[in-house]
Amino acid sequence: PAADFSQIAAAYGASFVCLRNNSDVSEGINRALEAAKTGRPVVVEVLIDYSKRTRFTKGAVKTQLKRMPNQIKTRVIGRALWRRVPVIN
Repeated sequence: PAADFSQIAAAYGASFVCLRNNSDVSEGINRALEAAKTGRPVVVEVLIDYSKRTRFTKGAVKTQLKRMPNQIKTRVIGRALWRRVPVIN
């Protein structure tokens, strides 16, 4: 089961802010900063859609692949292709 970070924050007496999409970022960060001014801890949950390619993920993947030995790089790429390419029987 998924963790309910709002309940975890409440259990520890922390404020909770959830950023569900890009439009929530500015307001959510402002709410978190305001809550932090009270001296209470703040839990910020950021929901990320990893299915959307971004410049960050493209750059991170490229950088990580450059660091890997060829054998591991081949295995990682093979697994990624296996998960993305539908198998037709």
